[in-house]
Amino acid sequence: MLKAFAVRSLLPEMLIGRTVYDGDSEDVLVEGGTVLDKETIKLLKKKGIASVYVDEDSIIAAVQKEKAVKAEKEAVIGDGPAPEREIKLDNNTKRTTATSTARWRNSLPRRQRPAIST
Repeated sequence: MLKAFAVRSLLPEMLIGRTVYDGDSEDVLVEGGTVLDKETIKLLKKKGIASVYVDEDSIIAAVQKEKAVKAEKEAVIGDGPAPEREIKLDNNTKRTTATSTARWRNSLPRRQRPAIST
């Protein structure tokens, strides 16, 4: 089944469902049935194409692949959340942090104030 999909949201590995034409000259930009790559996506953006028809199953597959690649990069590069570290604070620092938090909390309207945690 085909879905209209914004060009700005296209991912590599998606399958074009219908042929895409250049609006000015009626030249074929991308044939239907083409598997997208980064260069083709850049071309569509450059030509000002707003949306294209994409095979629905290829959307799911491309999103899952993108998530897997991103998770792999985060594991290798370490772009994920920073590991927890033990931090020793003296009494002055703790008091300053508590005072800053209280000032911030009190600056909010009553309905928006978060509950105080101990």
